[in-house]
Amino acid sequence: MPETQVPVKETPIGVANYIASFVRVWKSVRDEIETLSQGKMTRAQFGPDVAPKTAAAISFAQYMIETGDKHIFNFNVGNVKHTTGDGFDFHVLSGVWEGVSPEEADRLIASGKATADPSTDHAAAVGPGKVSVILTGAGRSFRAFKSLDDGMREQVKILAKRFSRAWPPLLAGDVDGFAQALKSMGYFTASAGAYANGMRPSFNRAMQSDSYSLALTTLQAFSTSPQMPFLSSMGSIGRVAAGTAATGGILYGIWKWWSTR
Repeated sequence: MPETQVPVKETPIGVANYIASFVRVWKSVRDEIETLSQGKMTRAQFGPDVAPKTAAAISFAQYMIETGDKHIFNFNVGNVKHTTGDGFDFHVLSGVWEGVSPEEADRLIASGKATADPSTDHAAAVGPGKVSVILTGAGRSFRAFKSLDDGMREQVKILAKRFSRAWPPLLAGDVDGFAQALKSMGYFTASAGAYANGMRPSFNRAMQSDSYSLALTTLQAFSTSPQMPFLSSMGSIGRVAAGTAATGGILYGIWKWWSTR
């Protein structure tokens, strides 16, 4: 599959659109999880047919600590890096920082692949025994997606398949357990405590909002709507019009137009 570098496009999402997308893609990933995981995770282990609110809230909280809903480009909700041969289009960012050992920092800086990072916030985030550097060579390429659902689907797949130890705490809404599991599997370079503390306010925000109930209402309305079979062949304006035919469809239709424009 061709891998094309695409322009960097800011794609902030917000809590309502994020949770709605998470709920939409959930079942499609669940249906193929046994194949994706090569039998290491069953559908029952993945979770129920409908995404739990706790799982949606954990995922949103992780998205917020990764991007702040500001540093989100081309719908890469997990800031997943691109490597040659992964089959994804990509964009290249500047100012990317990473926590590494002091020895690795010296090597990267000496080879011209990184510069010293003066940020005290970054230094605190990477935790004891690590130093932050700003990458100037490899490591600045990130996967790019054409729509929010495309990016969300891939993020859910990655968490379930490659970071499966984090899946039970995701289902349970266990912020600390989720952060610790991701840290143990090398998902991020910051300390687990800092990562969990960064997630907690957004987790609470998602749990207290009505975004999840609205997402379920829209999902249910579309699952019974006669317009659904035709949506894939309709243009953006058509999807908006079809969306207004069902309860909650206006929100979905407007989002669908925005996410694909």
